Amino acid sequence: MSVFCPVVGDLLETNAQKSPNKTAIIELESGASWSYSDLQTHVVHVANSLIENGLQPGDRVATFLKDCVEISISFFATARTGGIFVPINYRLSPEELRYILDDCAVKVLVFDEDGLEIVDSIRKKIGSVKMYTCTAKKSPKFAKPFREFIVDRKGKDIKSSILENDIAMLIYTSGTTGIPKGTVHSHNGVICATEAWTRPTRLTPFDRSIALGPLYHIGPLLSNFMPTLYMGGSNVIQRHFDPLITLKSIKDHAISVMWATPTHLNWLTSLEGADQFDLSSLRVIQYSGAPLSKGLFSRIRNTFHDIDLVNAYGMTEIDSVSVAYPAEHDKHLGSVGKALPKTYIRVVDQGKGDPYKEVDRGQTGEIVVLSPCTMQGYWGSKNKTNDVIKDGWYFTGDLGRMDEDGYLYYVERQDDMIISGGENIYPLEVENTLSKHMKVQSVAIVGIPDEKWGEVVTAFVVRADETVTEQELDEFCTHSNELASYKRPRRYIFVDELPTTSSGKIDKKLLRVERSSDSKTLKSKEGKDD
Repeated sequence: MSVFCPVVGDLLETNAQKSPNKTAIIELESGASWSYSDLQTHVVHVANSLIENGLQPGDRVATFLKDCVEISISFFATARTGGIFVPINYRLSPEELRYILDDCAVKVLVFDEDGLEIVDSIRKKIGSVKMYTCTAKKSPKFAKPFREFIVDRKGKDIKSSILENDIAMLIYTSGTTGIPKGTVHSHNGVICATEAWTRPTRLTPFDRSIALGPLYHIGPLLSNFMPTLYMGGSNVIQRHFDPLITLKSIKDHAISVMWATPTHLNWLTSLEGADQFDLSSLRVIQYSGAPLSKGLFSRIRNTFHDIDLVNAYGMTEIDSVSVAYPAEHDKHLGSVGKALPKTYIRVVDQGKGDPYKEVDRGQTGEIVVLSPCTMQGYWGSKNKTNDVIKDGWYFTGDLGRMDEDGYLYYVERQDDMIISGGENIYPLEVENTLSKHMKVQSVAIVGIPDEKWGEVVTAFVVRADETVTEQELDEFCTHSNELASYKRPRRYIFVDELPTTSSGKIDKKLLRVERSSDSKTLKSKEGKDD
């Protein structure tokens, strides 16, 4: 007896059969909506169009789009043909886009009106792309209108020949630690992650979800959009994040589940009058990207009150690693919880490269993960893959510790750890302390090169009150019982906002690179040799 092993296309097709008239997607800006039947029909037509235009199993289809229904249509249509879906960050520069298109030899590129100028500027430099298609009302001459792909066509349906270990998706890392790398995910890996995230938020067919991060990133796509679709719920898509529109849409569209990063939550809770919106339909916020500082947690409770909070930990290479459920979240604030089902986590000696050399509970080490959701590897690079996957264990590059009860605490990226005067300093500790100051809206701690100390702890601060001074913050840290004296910032830089990566995390690499040489901006507080 054969065992049915679902592939990505089955998730949509199943819901189209059992709930054809149920709303699958709502576009926030336009107000347009699509039922599961509508979506499936479009997917079949686009898949047949791709095959008719020469797409073969294994060929890459990329999207260079702001969030819209065409992303999901392209994803499922590509999966149906046996192709590989490549969602690309629409914020990339022309050269960054060209690099990714060349790196994985994209054959079909779907872009929108906002991306037209960039695509046009590099298309003569790209040899792999054989077909361009544009979602705009008026397409340029070099591109086919996407709407023509949705026209009914009779084609050869090859979905039945797709296997669970075939590649479904290729997502590039944000490149904050170097050149972006393409992470290879199988159909089974995508479905594994999708299933895993239906449980922490207790998703049902009656939920309406909104992801505040873009769908080219694995978190919003596999932790929110796909789980909601898997359960037969409705996804609300916004073309770009706007705090005011988001808060208003919660009532207008009866949104019950929200995915966000702490950066999004900081923007939402810092908006004047945020606590005056009707947010009663929202029952859970799932967040990832970083732990909540105590200051931000307090503001979230003031705005959203007793809403369920879920802390989800994952990465582009493995979307689903661990979770802190609502019942344990507040008691273990700062913890990313425990391993999800079928997943194993260890904290091992940093730099040893051995998944079996675990550190003692409470000690800091590198987080390594064994999971069926792990990427198959980095596209076109066995060496880079072998550097991070050893005996099946993925070495995350994240530092963490596990307490006696098995709760995992994310400490920092190895690259972000500061070594000042020979002492290891974890930025998150300092950020947690400063975030408690009532005049601090948000803060990022980085190490800036220094001849005397190697690195000095530097605080980039967004003020909640313009009257706050360096001296006031330094005294606050000096008198804190939670921060050793040698860990306190020696430099404070006040900024209007903190830069973020494509995944919504604070871009500390950018802060280090752009500000370390800016002697006019840096204000030093050398202090004593302590």
